[in-house]
Amino acid sequence: MTATPTVPAVPSKNRTDSELDQQLDRVIKNAREIRDSASIADDQLSEAEQSYRGDVVVTLAMMEYDLLLSRAALNAHNARGADELHLTVTALADAARSWADDMEVQTHLAALDVRDRWDSVGQRLERAAAEARRASTRLGESLQGDVGEVRRIALEGIRSVRATLSDALDAARGE
Repeated sequence: MTATPTVPAVPSKNRTDSELDQQLDRVIKNAREIRDSASIADDQLSEAEQSYRGDVVVTLAMMEYDLLLSRAALNAHNARGADELHLTVTALADAARSWADDMEVQTHLAALDVRDRWDSVGQRLERAAAEARRASTRLGESLQGDVGEVRRIALEGIRSVRATLSDALDAARGE
């Protein structure tokens, strides 16, 4: 089992948000466990069953990534300064890199007939990681600027990563 990539939550004054984050962390952990077990190749399964497992793995992965991107966007909105914004985007870049690495591992474990589809997802996740790194770099260059401008750059980077991940999901589903 690989480590679960994460975007840490910026501490919230809202108790409900903290409880929600804890619940979502459990959902993500459970989804990861299901992905890990569904990813193991099994020659006894029919082509349809293997394809189904591939669909489950990709769908759960994309749900996890989308939830973490939502957390990053919330963190960016709630950040009290440029340093917290930079921390959020840097954590997102690290998580995106982990997602790409994880998909590469998942691809090697998968049954042969779903590897091609996952290879395409992995390549798109590489692009998402690169987008996140670019956003982190742009943010680092703007740290001395107006916090509103730094926040805009952070949110733009998060939207770009989300769009790239959406493209990855479309590719995984053959769309």
